[in-house]
Amino acid sequence: MSKKLSASLEDYLEAIFNVVIKKQAARAKDISSHLDVKNSSVTGALQQLKKKGLVNYKPYDIVTLTDSGSIIARDIVKRHNSLKGFFLNILSIDEDEAEDAACKMEHAIPPKVLSRLILFMDFVENCPRSGDDWLDGFRHSCDVNENKDNCEKCLSNCLKEFKQQKKTKKDVFKESLREVAPGNKCKVVKFNVKSALGKRLADLGLIKGTEIEVIKVAPLGDPIEIKFRGYNLSLRKDEAKNIGIKML
Repeated sequence: MSKKLSASLEDYLEAIFNVVIKKQAARAKDISSHLDVKNSSVTGALQQLKKKGLVNYKPYDIVTLTDSGSIIARDIVKRHNSLKGFFLNILSIDEDEAEDAACKMEHAIPPKVLSRLILFMDFVENCPRSGDDWLDGFRHSCDVNENKDNCEKCLSNCLKEFKQQKKTKKDVFKESLREVAPGNKCKVVKFNVKSALGKRLADLGLIKGTEIEVIKVAPLGDPIEIKFRGYNLSLRKDEAKNIGIKML
């Protein structure tokens, strides 16, 4: 169904989804502000989306997504966040440029290409021959605009580190989100994007490199309320412990 939608209407579905996540409800004025468009443009788009059975809309009332609209909106958000994550974390593009590029490309990327892109990101971030050090080398190469033929030394160091980690059985996470006290900020360094939790968080934009603020922790440690990209979200402590972080 999403193939029949224009890029503009996909943007409106994505905006409704994001506004609801952030404010728990969406009104026409919220969508107008989010997309920086006129109220009349929002009204016209909502009427079109209503005809397609993707939103529930009445003038001056709360706008909600239908089941079909929610499925398409989540797919659009996933495309956007996956592309932005690739530009930010793999290609080391600055956030504003990454956001702009993701907005332009999310409407055109085929599902198979997106799936392969996500797999590639996971491979690059977890393969012992790549990982953070390998990415840092690429970023440095971009910054200084040079490529040095130093593969032998790089591979040797990588092998030593891999053997040392295997020998000591070093934990992948130095710290987990579960251990962060309220009022502190951290950055995501690792979590399993293939898990049910990982997929849900990635759909919301929580990816490697995302900054998180811990807002509140319940008296017994469950749930934990966090804030990222303007969203507030509650996680169980068993979920939070599987998110590797670095304190800011």
